[in-house]
Amino acid sequence: MGIEAANSGRDLSPPHAAAESCSALLDPSQTFHAVVAAGACKARQAAAKIFLLGVLSGFYISFGGFWMLAVGGSMQGNMAHNVFLLDPC
Repeated sequence: MGIEAANSGRDLSPPHAAAESCSALLDPSQTFHAVVAAGACKARQAAAKIFLLGVLSGFYISFGGFWMLAVGGSMQGNMAHNVFLLDPC
């Protein structure tokens, strides 16, 4: 079920988008309605699915943290040669 279905037919495209440009940006009012519709759609999902997605997102974040430490930890020798790396001391 997408945002369009959750909005029961409400058009979320920017007004005059076809005439002015093909922008994917929404004005604040439309953004609010799109976010509320997305939240309502997610609230209707099964609790088991929400829990599983939460666990998977935690794995994804921890995997990124692991690689940040693994790659960043080996860059200490480059600190003196690279002006873009800041010395924490």
